[in-house]
Amino acid sequence: MQIAHELGLHRHTVEKYVKMTLEEFQASQAYERDFKYKLDIFEPQARVNVQCFAVIYKGVDDCGSDGGSRCQLKELP
Repeated sequence: MQIAHELGLHRHTVEKYVKMTLEEFQASQAYERDFKYKLDIFEPQARVNVQCFAVIYKGVDDCGSDGGSRCQLKELP
């Protein structure tokens, strides 16, 4: 199966989609999960942490890789 090889997919996956009609394919892509992942409860805090890190990183981006002597914090907005 050259298609599977080119796409890096298993040949059975390619066979499944090749055999599908357009309607079957569209139905398979319309699936919406109705369950939550165990880590979903942590998503809001993770987003806050990422935003805080971005603000801190903006403040110290002139430090260099060693965090060395030329590091000066910028005033944050």
